[in-house]
Amino acid sequence: MILIVDDDSSVRASLALLLKQAGYRSHAAASPAEALAWLESHACDLVLQDMNFSRRTTGEEGLELLGRIRALRPDLPVLGLSHIAEEADELWTHGVPLVLSGHTHGGQVTLAGLHELMIGHVVGHRYVHGLYGSRRREDPQGSVYVGAGVGAAVVPLRLGERGKREVTFFELGTSPGAFDEHHLEQPALPGRAPTEKQKRARAAAVEKKMRKAAKT
Repeated sequence: MILIVDDDSSVRASLALLLKQAGYRSHAAASPAEALAWLESHACDLVLQDMNFSRRTTGEEGLELLGRIRALRPDLPVLGLSHIAEEADELWTHGVPLVLSGHTHGGQVTLAGLHELMIGHVVGHRYVHGLYGSRRREDPQGSVYVGAGVGAAVVPLRLGERGKREVTFFELGTSPGAFDEHHLEQPALPGRAPTEKQKRARAAAVEKKMRKAAKT
């Protein structure tokens, strides 16, 4: 049984459908309180956990939930779902081995390395597209995968091989190198911490999205 914890109903429904098609049973929770209440009385093999459940977008709510899950079920595996891939740095220190993200849409325009130039060096993200970190047991760091996804942000445009629409599959429990992979592990870009202005802009974007969702 896999527990999905996310406040976005479309994410919960999509993940539940994909897991069902793959032959896995799942239960979806819309909030940390709902997830913890369910875990107290049900068996669970894996948690897929979002990091933000309000307009704060700081990841603090996700870390608090993770800590309470660890206290309740110390050996229960947790995979992180985070819009902002840099939150993986903190999640790794709390024992989350893999974080899935898609905040950059892979850069969308990847000709001549423009995605790394704009999203990485100009905007300041450390993780732009593909796999970063380490999945090996002897390396305690952990890994994060930033997918290009199927949508687009700012401009409806995608150019270049790495900018193509993408649906990524992970074979959990399979050792790295057991089969050919499209994206290999790569070093992180230098990056830089977001400014207060950037944090406010992210929070405003989340609030706008929540208001739009409430109207539909």
